Amino acid sequence: MTAVMEGTSGAMTIDRYEALARLPLEGGYPTEETAVALDEELFFQRATQTYLWALPAMNMYAMRTALGDLSGYGYNVMSVFEKRLKPNTLITTPNSDVIYGLTFADLSETGPLVVDVPARLQALMDDFWHRPLTGPDIDGVRYLGDVGIPGPDRGKGGRYLVVPQGYQGEVDAQEYFVFTSPTNGIFIFVRGFFSSVDDLEPAVASVESITIRPLEGDAEPMTFRHVSDIPVNALFPADATYFDLLDRFVQGEPDDAVDPYMHGMLAAVGIGKGKTFTPPPRRRELLDLAARTAWRMAKNIAANFDAQDDARWWPDRRWVAHVKTWPGDFLHTLLDEQWRVRATGHTDVDAKAHMFINHYSISTGMISSVAGMGAKYGNAYKDSTGDHLRGENIYRLDLPPDPPADLFWSVTVLRQPVPAGRLRQGRRSALNFCCPATPGRCGVALPARASTSRSRTALSSAIRSSSAATFLLTASTLGGQAGPSKTSPSSRQGRKPCTSWAVKPFDSSSRMLRTLVTALLSYRRYPLGVRSGWSRFCCS
Repeated sequence: MTAVMEGTSGAMTIDRYEALARLPLEGGYPTEETAVALDEELFFQRATQTYLWALPAMNMYAMRTALGDLSGYGYNVMSVFEKRLKPNTLITTPNSDVIYGLTFADLSETGPLVVDVPARLQALMDDFWHRPLTGPDIDGVRYLGDVGIPGPDRGKGGRYLVVPQGYQGEVDAQEYFVFTSPTNGIFIFVRGFFSSVDDLEPAVASVESITIRPLEGDAEPMTFRHVSDIPVNALFPADATYFDLLDRFVQGEPDDAVDPYMHGMLAAVGIGKGKTFTPPPRRRELLDLAARTAWRMAKNIAANFDAQDDARWWPDRRWVAHVKTWPGDFLHTLLDEQWRVRATGHTDVDAKAHMFINHYSISTGMISSVAGMGAKYGNAYKDSTGDHLRGENIYRLDLPPDPPADLFWSVTVLRQPVPAGRLRQGRRSALNFCCPATPGRCGVALPARASTSRSRTALSSAIRSSSAATFLLTASTLGGQAGPSKTSPSSRQGRKPCTSWAVKPFDSSSRMLRTLVTALLSYRRYPLGVRSGWSRFCCS
C-alpha cells in the first residue's frame, strides 16, 4: 500500500486508497494481514486528526514550556521582550511592533488570581485550549479575553479576578472584573506601545506595571525576565514528541467536557488523564508519521487559505483574514472567538488549523472593528497572480495614503515554512516596520548596517506622509543592506509620489515567504477598508 508519487505536480495517485478499499475479507471477516493494515491505518488517521485538533493547546503549551524553562515558572514571572521580539525567538508569527510580556499561571497551584491592570495597557487572557476567558457582561456586552483598552476597564485601569470554572467562593463583582477559566492553565499576554524605536523604556515600563497575585495568601513579588537577546524555541513539535507534550498537558488539566468525541480519539491513541503514555515502538513510529503528516496538512491549509470560501478580505486580492468574513466587509466576522461558524455553532476546522499552525492568542478585540478597541490582520501567502511568495523573487507592496490607524499600523515579512525568525550571523530573517498613527519617529527593524538615522527617517517620512508608499521586499533571509530608493512620481490611480523601499539580500534562496500585515493593529478610528484608498491595498 505504498503511496505513489508521479508527475511534476507531485499529485498522489489513488493507489493507496484503492488498496485500502480492496483489502480482503474472507467470509465477511478480515484476514490477519487485513486486520493489521486496517488497525494501523485507523491508528494513523486518528493520530493525524488528534494532532490537528490539539493544535490550539499545543501552540500554547509549547510557549509555556519554552518560556518557563527560560524565565522560570509561576504566576509572578513574566517574560518581557524588552528590546522587541527578535528573530532569535522562534514563536508563531512574531513581530516587532510592540513590547511583549507573557505570563503563564496555574490556578490549581494558586487558586483565584488577582490581576491589577494600570491605565492605558492592552492585554488579553486565554485558557490553555487557546479560548478567551469569559468575562463580565456589562451593558449587554460580554467581554471575552480582553483586558485594558479593549476590556471592561476601557483603558482606565482596573482590578481583574480570574477564577476556575465552577468556583464556589465569594466574589465581589463590584471590586473586580471577574473572568472564568475552564482550564488550570491561563495565559496573560500584555502589549506595550512605543512611538520610537529609540525609546522603548515607556513601553517596557507600561508592561512591567502589571501585578498578579493570589486572591488568598501571600504574594510573591513580580519578576520580569528580559529575554529579547536570549535564543528560545517556543514552537510545538512536528514529530512524535508532539504527543508526549500533549500527554503532559492532559495530565495537568481537568477533564474537558467540550468535544467528548475528540477526547475519545485522544484516548484511542493512548492519551488519557491518569494513564501512562508508553506507546510500543511500532505505534511510536506511526505517531511520528502522523505528526509529520498533520503538520504538513495544516501548512497546506494555511498556504492555500485564500481558496477557502469567505477567507479573503477582497475578492480580487490574496489577502486572507484569520477569522472569515464576507469580502469587503470589515465590520463583521463569520466566525466567533473559538472559530465556530456564527450561523451554526459548528467549528470551522480549516480556519482553526490555519490560525494555530501559524499564529497565537485570541480575544474579541483581536477580531473586532469597533472603534477604540479593534484590530485587523491580513496575511498574504501568495502574490497577485496566485503564486506563493518565494525568496528568489522581488515583490512590490502598494500602500495607499492615510491608513485608518489609531495607535499604529505595520507590515511584517516572515520566513516559511515556519512563521518565525532565526537569527544568523549578519542576517535578519524577518523585516518589520511599523508606524505610529500619531506624530513621532517610525520604528524600522533593519540589519545593523542599514539601521542609520538617515534611512529610518526617510522611511518614517514616507510612511507618515499622506502619499502612498511602495515597498520592495526580496529574499527569504531579508538580510544585507537596505535603504530607500529614489523617490519617483507614480501615475497609478492618480496617486501622489511614492517611495520605494528596497531590501537587498545576501542570498536569494527559494525559501518561501509570508507577509503579515498587522493590518492596522490595534485601536483604530476607522475599520480597514472604510477609506477608498485602503480598499485598494494589494501585493504584487
